[in-house]
Amino acid sequence: MLRNQWANKQLISVTEKLSAALRRPVVWAPPRHIAAEVTNFCNLRCRMCKWGQRVLERDKGFMDYDKFCKLIDEISPNVRRISFPWYGEPFTRDDFGRFVRHASGRGMTIHIQTNGTFLHKCELDYLTECNVRSVSVAIDGLEQETYEAYRVGGNLAEVVDGVKRLVTLRRERGGRYPERIEMNYLVMKHNEHELPRVREYGRNLGFDRVKIKSPHVDRTEEGRKLLPTDPQYRRYEDGFLLKSGRDRKPGCRDLWRSAVISWQGAMGLCCMDSDCEHSPGNVFDEGFFPVWFGRKMQAWRRAVLKNKAGIPLCKDCHRG
Repeated sequence: MLRNQWANKQLISVTEKLSAALRRPVVWAPPRHIAAEVTNFCNLRCRMCKWGQRVLERDKGFMDYDKFCKLIDEISPNVRRISFPWYGEPFTRDDFGRFVRHASGRGMTIHIQTNGTFLHKCELDYLTECNVRSVSVAIDGLEQETYEAYRVGGNLAEVVDGVKRLVTLRRERGGRYPERIEMNYLVMKHNEHELPRVREYGRNLGFDRVKIKSPHVDRTEEGRKLLPTDPQYRRYEDGFLLKSGRDRKPGCRDLWRSAVISWQGAMGLCCMDSDCEHSPGNVFDEGFFPVWFGRKMQAWRRAVLKNKAGIPLCKDCHRG
């Protein structure tokens, strides 16, 4: 394995193309990044989230810190980027900071996605001290009514207070970290009327960047109700096929580029494998690289290359 990240990136690209051409998996490099689930608990019930719908079947719990450290120590020479979370809200853990500090201390860049509901009251010092590349806060409504229509159980005023607190703290600490504080706005039918105001709203709160995104939804009538009327903010064609055609093309770049790790150490097949029912192995028990390069993961890559249409997980994929 190469430790030069640019060389690793190029090697991943080469192996993806070679695998697609040969229709068999060629994997010579570690993933570019991992997503780690320090817990799968969340305080909200977002309407298209498996946790929010209460259909996440695997056990709920918290990742063991010592096992996390062992994982990071193993992969950090080769995998230089980590994002939190996969499922769950990371700031529900009072000790989330020590996970960030350890990964940062091993030279990894940190990306955090949060619903922002704890930022007004939890410890934030480590976000200004560690190698935090981005903190992305989900705000999908500019008024409480539109916000909680999707982020069920959320309080917009508390999120706003938390964002202002983080922005102020960064400025007081010299402004280096987090490098970007981002606002993520999912465009849905109930909030698309707010679009003309979104970017100004984000700038006024102090966000460095406002990302207006198309939502992924369940391929059901309930999901269809959330889709915006403006087609440019829909990632689906009629019949819920992805506009990108990704769900109809052989192969899947995620199985070469990224890995998701549950709080128990199970590697999910991909971000869609919400219950880890297709997990190729447990990285806490077996080690990360034996699972990543292992027989079971290779078998899944081969299946995705040869018969993607026969894999239900791939049929439900929402990645654009």
